[in-house]
Amino acid sequence: MTLPHIPFHAYRRRAERMRAYMAELGFDVLLATPSVNFRYLTGCEIPPSERLRALLFHREAIPTLVVPEFEREQILSIPIRTRMVTWRDGQDPFEAIRREVGDAPGITIGLEPRTDFGVYARLVRAVPEAQWVDGSAIFERLRCAKEEEEIDCLRAAAQITEQAFDKMPELVRDGIREIELAQRLVREMGSRGGEGSWAFVRFGENTAVPYCMPGNRSLAAGDPILADIGTRVGGYHSDVARVFAYRKAGGALKRLHDIVREAQDAAIGRVMPGAPVSEADAAARAVLHRHEHGPHCPLRIGHGIGLDRREPPYLVSGSRERLRPGMVLTIEPAIYLPERLGVRLEDQAVVTEEGARLLTTRTETLPVLS
Repeated sequence: MTLPHIPFHAYRRRAERMRAYMAELGFDVLLATPSVNFRYLTGCEIPPSERLRALLFHREAIPTLVVPEFEREQILSIPIRTRMVTWRDGQDPFEAIRREVGDAPGITIGLEPRTDFGVYARLVRAVPEAQWVDGSAIFERLRCAKEEEEIDCLRAAAQITEQAFDKMPELVRDGIREIELAQRLVREMGSRGGEGSWAFVRFGENTAVPYCMPGNRSLAAGDPILADIGTRVGGYHSDVARVFAYRKAGGALKRLHDIVREAQDAAIGRVMPGAPVSEADAAARAVLHRHEHGPHCPLRIGHGIGLDRREPPYLVSGSRERLRPGMVLTIEPAIYLPERLGVRLEDQAVVTEEGARLLTTRTETLPVLS
């Protein structure tokens, strides 16, 4: 399987959109240090460091990269045109920032929202004439609606995740521990090209704890299995949850699975362009309340997904945000009965002009692993 990637021309298109939003919001410069937003603009994934690396994205000029001199070669291949300014240990990189920005009073610099506070404080001291503002709004507008290349990566990541789930009958056995099954699922996704794969697996009464880390609980006949797993392709995430019965399915588990499936149906039916994101949450909760399980779903019904596993929009009551074509969402209603049983079904969907287009294949009935 040849995995998709983000082509060079997509980054150039992003740069054009960035400049348009900067003009609209009155930003002269946007500064980003290593983060998913840095990767979104440059295609370069580098970890945070005590040494400053920063992208200065100018509205009216070529972007500038300020990086340690010894990293110059590894950053030269980024897909957007930039000027590179390097510094050596013993030099002050914040002085380089000041020279690049200039000292014109009133310049507005948007700051990438995950910038370390210590870095922000030094930037303010280096360029006190500037008006430093939160750059979150620009990145949310850029990233919320996905381009086709991004959707291709998200679809591929979801397919790898589902292929790992298809292997579940071969991966489980009497007495296997949660942590062992989680490791096997991670290996399955990695063997298909998934990056940074992860798995939360719970058996029996542990399924009643939201986001419980896998432990040493052993699997026995009649146990429910809740597996929430994901991977990345081209940096883009999958996040899919399934519930299984091992060897035999109890009536309570079957009923909860059917109710959660019905709640998910209702939420997916409210995924339409222009609809408030809160409507999907409300539709799912109406089903849960009708079955007297409203109090047993303490979490939101879903979230956006992309370069971050959880990103805007968040499908939660009270939100005024509206859905737009290109947004990619998880839809994940759940029921948790404390100390007894939990069921969560999580699928991914793209918002289109016609409604939701699923990136995953939903389970119609409770799968029984024998």
